[in-house]
Amino acid sequence: MIGDFTRDMHVHSTFSDGRNTIAENVATARERGLGTICLVDHVRADTDWLPEFIAATRDLIETEGGRPEPLCILRGVETKVLDQAGALDLPPGLEALDHVLVADHQFPMDDGPHDPREVRAGIEAGRWDKGSLASVLIESVGNSLERVAGIGILAHMFSVLPKAGMSEADLPARGLEWLSRQCRRFGIATEVNERWGCPSGPTLEYFARSEVPIVCATDSHRIETIGRYDQVRRILASLP
Repeated sequence: MIGDFTRDMHVHSTFSDGRNTIAENVATARERGLGTICLVDHVRADTDWLPEFIAATRDLIETEGGRPEPLCILRGVETKVLDQAGALDLPPGLEALDHVLVADHQFPMDDGPHDPREVRAGIEAGRWDKGSLASVLIESVGNSLERVAGIGILAHMFSVLPKAGMSEADLPARGLEWLSRQCRRFGIATEVNERWGCPSGPTLEYFARSEVPIVCATDSHRIETIGRYDQVRRILASLP
């Protein structure tokens, strides 16, 4: 499955760092004729508002169910990969969720997450080399996938690289092939992210060849951008 512009699989709300409420996000998606919206907010292990989020989204889903052509409302959370073993920064109580979005907000290493600015400084100082770091990042993400088997989505995959002074060109082909197989093995999708413009077409091609589901996502933090695709269209158009 390669993209569907009537779906937006990554929209934030005031439950975390979005400007608008989940009700406003749903109303906007309906007005724009979307078929599916996934309501997603950032969580950490100590997040305590998840039961409230689940209850509020349940109310919206039940309301939509009474409409002649209801908008499909999915609910998820976005979490970061913590280390090379693939630990995820997740709270309990995820059973009611449709998706868990796995993101590289920081640079996971054997001893835990590192700020990408620290990684950039380490590269410039000669403490780390880009090739080794790229392999560690791929391994960290791939090792996390079993934990979210069947409901995981890779969110803005490799967006951490430019922040660390790297690029997707530093990623080894063998590692990308392995990661795409991991996605296939554990039933993981990957998004093409409008906000960050990633992953690139050449990276995404590995996942397309492995028949990994590829979904469209704006990563909206305000209603103005929900369902609006520009970079995503260009990336998908570049695939063979």
